[in-house]
Amino acid sequence: MKKLLIITFLITLSCSVFSQEVICDTLYGIRSDVTHLTVAGKIDVRNFMFIKCFYPNLTHLDLSQAQIVSYEDYYKRYLSNSNKDNEIPSFIFQYNKKLKRIILPESLISIGYMAFDNTNIDSIVIPAGVKYIRNYAFKNCSNLSYIKIHENAKFLIFSEAFKNCTSLEEIVNSHNIMIIESKAFENCHSLRSFTLYDNISKIDDNIFKNCKSLQSIIIPESVKSIGACAFSGCSELTTINIPKHLSEIKYTSLYARFTTIADSCKKLTSFSVAKGNPAFSDINGILYNKDKTILIRCPEGIKGEVVIPASVVEIAQSAFENSNIQRVKFGKNVQIIGKNAFRNCTSLTAVEFSKKLKCIDDRAFLDCKILGDIDIPESVNWIGSDVFKNCECLGKISVYWQEPQSVYFNHFTSNDNYKGLEKEGKRRYLIIPFGTENKYYQRGWYFELMERPQEKNNRK
Repeated sequence: MKKLLIITFLITLSCSVFSQEVICDTLYGIRSDVTHLTVAGKIDVRNFMFIKCFYPNLTHLDLSQAQIVSYEDYYKRYLSNSNKDNEIPSFIFQYNKKLKRIILPESLISIGYMAFDNTNIDSIVIPAGVKYIRNYAFKNCSNLSYIKIHENAKFLIFSEAFKNCTSLEEIVNSHNIMIIESKAFENCHSLRSFTLYDNISKIDDNIFKNCKSLQSIIIPESVKSIGACAFSGCSELTTINIPKHLSEIKYTSLYARFTTIADSCKKLTSFSVAKGNPAFSDINGILYNKDKTILIRCPEGIKGEVVIPASVVEIAQSAFENSNIQRVKFGKNVQIIGKNAFRNCTSLTAVEFSKKLKCIDDRAFLDCKILGDIDIPESVNWIGSDVFKNCECLGKISVYWQEPQSVYFNHFTSNDNYKGLEKEGKRRYLIIPFGTENKYYQRGWYFELMERPQEKNNRK
């Protein structure tokens, strides 16, 4: 049988805080038998500490009749020894694994820093008056599955407030959250849907990163900026809408990786850009800049052949990274392939380059395991490092330079990478123009000389 106790605190309770330890009159004693507690009257951080220490098996706490008043530690030694009016004190229930349910007072304005971090709370109702949920307030609450926001509430969520709430499935009235800071819902693996506030202007970095069950999200027209990795790892997401006023999509670089808003979204098949957007456009679900000169991102769920339009001049960094495409035909005006552009395209078998191509940047085709033979146009004057590293099925690379290029081409100037390379019985060849072998040899290039059929014909 659960033990229910109702207590009324007076602000003059003989309880004080010293060096983060509560010293109370021994007449109270530790009440290990109490699991449900209702608190009425005025309380501050000292009373919270009293509850924390003298009711160690508390599972349900009802503060609906309580009024939280401010208290400041005279010596200002610890943040957890102070609180503001109508604020759940910072750290107050951190690591309390017994607590499962708490009813917050209607007068509440703020939930403090790490207030419920690493607790076993399974649901929470946010009252109408709440204005702030501070950093890490509910971080690592792995049992939290349900949040209900009062229909009249309007508040700000600070960074990582609900990070790692892996069981969180539903947030009722999520559209009442006015501002959401970075990583607020990162790793909420069970979250299925989310509706953003109508007038929100920014989706910050990593907000929904690794929300693996997120199937739909409506981005309102008010959004002007989307942060780096905002939807990365949302493996059930199929479409991302780009609203009319969105003008900025941020990126981040980490350990030579160029991460976009939708990395590791395996089922994503479409970016849908609203008419009148000043910065972006789409063709067949692929995201471009407004005038379609830069291909920004191909959804990872797109399969088969991609034909890049003639208007495109640049393939952006990581544009096709991790995608499932099998073939790519470049438009006639493509000049730049950015870093990691086709990295880890494990289904990619063939590419047909533009004759105007100038630059293939670092790791552009890294880990394209089944990529076949390729021709590099004579127009290319820069090939970065590790461009074809781990391309296990790449047997022949043909180049057309009459003079070896002074490029960072460690593949062709390393005996380990080409001449004599054996991989599961397959040998990789660099094919150069007939009659240029001495020039390439003098520049330190390793190659296997093979005349092209058309060169043989020209000599007859």
